[in-house]
Amino acid sequence: MHWQAITLADTIAIVPEVLYHYRSTPGSTTQTTGEHAFHIFPIYAKIQEYLLESGYYAAYREQFISMKLGAFRGHYRDLPDSMKPRFEAMVRANLTDEDREFYRSGKVKRRVARFCKMVIDGGPFAYRAYQTVLSIRSFLKSAKKKVA
Repeated sequence: MHWQAITLADTIAIVPEVLYHYRSTPGSTTQTTGEHAFHIFPIYAKIQEYLLESGYYAAYREQFISMKLGAFRGHYRDLPDSMKPRFEAMVRANLTDEDREFYRSGKVKRRVARFCKMVIDGGPFAYRAYQTVLSIRSFLKSAKKKVA
């Protein structure tokens, strides 16, 4: 619902007062881990479908992919170890080439990048290689600036 509200709003304002209090109760969906974590996949498919059909996908592409990868990571982190292999397979099955290119571009938070590298690209070694590539890119960018 939040994507529709954001994309359809004429104006968005920030007010200094706290107008919403989130109440968390033990045993609620947000406090338990398990099968409900797998609901994230069709939810993000529906969000992407809405953004594409409404013509907003191009404008919100980076925010959408970043939030999707972050949500996958968050759900994965909270799962019992016995469910993680199945969730990993679902992540791999639900990522597009565009999603993979986005996280490989270095535009995601470090913890999300580490999750993606570990789950999708094959473990901690892949993450270390990714960090090395980012360091080299950063070094080359700074060297180009000094030369110019």
